[in-house]
Amino acid sequence: MQKINVLIIEDDEFEATTLREHLEQNRYKVIAVATNLKQAVALYYNEDIDVVIIDIFLNGHPEGIAFANAINRNKNTLKPFVFLTGHMEREIFEKAKIEQPFSFLLKPFNKLEILYAIELALEKFLNNSEWLERRNNAVDDAFFIKKNGVFHKIRLYDISCIEVEGRYSKIRADNNIFLLEHTLIDLQKRLPKSMFIRTHRNYIVNMKKVKEIHYNDNLIILEDNAKALLGRSYKKGFMHGYPMLS
Repeated sequence: MQKINVLIIEDDEFEATTLREHLEQNRYKVIAVATNLKQAVALYYNEDIDVVIIDIFLNGHPEGIAFANAINRNKNTLKPFVFLTGHMEREIFEKAKIEQPFSFLLKPFNKLEILYAIELALEKFLNNSEWLERRNNAVDDAFFIKKNGVFHKIRLYDISCIEVEGRYSKIRADNNIFLLEHTLIDLQKRLPKSMFIRTHRNYIVNMKKVKEIHYNDNLIILEDNAKALLGRSYKKGFMHGYPMLS
């Protein structure tokens, strides 16, 4: 399972090191540490970032607020962010609040507070902006699914198939199973057609994960040994997706 990528914006070396250690001991990967506004903006738009921890004051100025204001202007590229500060003057708090942070963390902090703050930020972000509705309704190369209180980052490549499970869609990814409250039709519209194909009224399959096609038995075996059905009305379109040697 992919780790959640974090950008830390913090000019205090000790604080940044403490944050990095706490995060990397868990399921997070610190992509970079920025110490000023210009560096932070460049990293945000050029690296694969999932969540940002922003110290409000950088080099004695509230550059963290300026950074939040800059990324808030484009909702299509917005990532959840957590404000971090040891200064809680009312005036600064009011300015920070305008930028609608997804969570708030006060110095000095402990390990659990960091983890809770990030989890709250991710949950609030997903609730306010479902991954299926972002980027003009297209799915990016990865998305988050919450399972047992933990946010898992799922890469499209790791998905083997998606199957109807009652009113849910059951996603098989990287030897894990996740349930999502979206129909197959809804998912099919947003998944890349070059990778995912409908093989049955109850199945979508990642074509890169197909290991065997049992044509006469209407059965597909995937690389993780999961099985998917191949409906008669879907056979022709599915088989056209692969070169055949006779």
